[in-house]
Amino acid sequence: MHMDGKQNGVPTVHIEADFMAPSRLGDKVTFTLVLRKLGGSSAVVEITGRMGDELRLRATLTLVWIDTMKATRWPDALRARLAAHLEETP
Repeated sequence: MHMDGKQNGVPTVHIEADFMAPSRLGDKVTFTLVLRKLGGSSAVVEITGRMGDELRLRATLTLVWIDTMKATRWPDALRARLAAHLEETP
C-alpha cells in the first residue's frame, strides 16, 4: 500500500499461514482481521477464516510503515487510529 504516490507506504515484511481444514468451492468462509501488536514502525495483524465454528485458516502478517524506502515511526495521527483497534493476544 502506498499513500497518494508519495514515498511512504505499508509493505508486508513477514507472513505466516496455517491451514487447519480444507475449504471447497461454494463454502462461505468468514474472514476476520485483528490488530495484535503495534510497535514503533511495525504492526502485526492476524487474519482468521472460519466456516461456522470451524477454524479453517490463521495467518499472521507483519506490516511496516516506510518513508523513502526506510522503516520509520508511524505518523502520530495514523498510530492513534491503529491503537484504537489494538486487541493483544491474551
